[in-house]
Amino acid sequence: MKNAKLAFMGGGNLTRAIVSGLVQSGYPADLIYVGDRNIDKVEYFKSDLGVNASLNMEEMLSSGDILIISIKPQGFIDGASDYANIIRYKKPMIISVMAGVNINTIYNCFGSDLPIVRAMPNTASSVHAGATGLFANERVSSQQKDIVEHIFRNLGVIAWVDKEEHINTVIAIASSSPAYFLYFIEIMQEVGLEMGLDKNTVQLLSLQSAYGAAKMGLQCGEGVSVLREKITSKRGCTAAAIDYFKAENLSGIVKEAMLEAVKRGEELESMNYSRIAEDKK
Repeated sequence: MKNAKLAFMGGGNLTRAIVSGLVQSGYPADLIYVGDRNIDKVEYFKSDLGVNASLNMEEMLSSGDILIISIKPQGFIDGASDYANIIRYKKPMIISVMAGVNINTIYNCFGSDLPIVRAMPNTASSVHAGATGLFANERVSSQQKDIVEHIFRNLGVIAWVDKEEHINTVIAIASSSPAYFLYFIEIMQEVGLEMGLDKNTVQLLSLQSAYGAAKMGLQCGEGVSVLREKITSKRGCTAAAIDYFKAENLSGIVKEAMLEAVKRGEELESMNYSRIAEDKK
């Protein structure tokens, strides 16, 4: 398991998060291969992280026992057509970290006899605080699942789901959510500045408060709603803010936003599946 050679198709932000997390946790850098068409990204992986990286995608993909596909879903079809022969010949286990590309689409590109895992990590993986949802097709063995867990547990927490459609829910609740939280903090910081605090103060206090809330939530065995009620004094300052959130239907806004994230994932899946099916006609 520890000797698995990992080949990454694509060197974008998510690959950077995964690879940097793996290297920081002690995964052998010489067993990691990254292929990308951007020379600056290739140089980053080679010089900053010490892994194998090249503009020669074929060389990188041929080097791995496990292929981790980490490119934008809109570009998957073109990328898949360029390297399909290599993948069909080598028959690696595939880990897809792409939103919007379902397993049937991958079958259509590379064949239906491959073990495939869909993994949805988030970018907090780069600081060992990631959250990854996983789904495996029936061809993935228990030993291969152990390999997948070894990769992603190095980056944070993992959770297996039993239906592929639940991956889009994982996107909404984990993969996309760091941006939600940061957006909320961004707004809080802007308001703090408007109220007269300096930039360093609003950044320090808002980020530390978010970190503290998450840490308390992870350690609390009663659930976050019980914890939130315990720290909200009746008729106090916090209660005034919470009451306003409720009056303005914050819960409804969050729900609709998450549903939009799920909807977009489903749309991308449909678009990519339709395109590859059309190309095969």
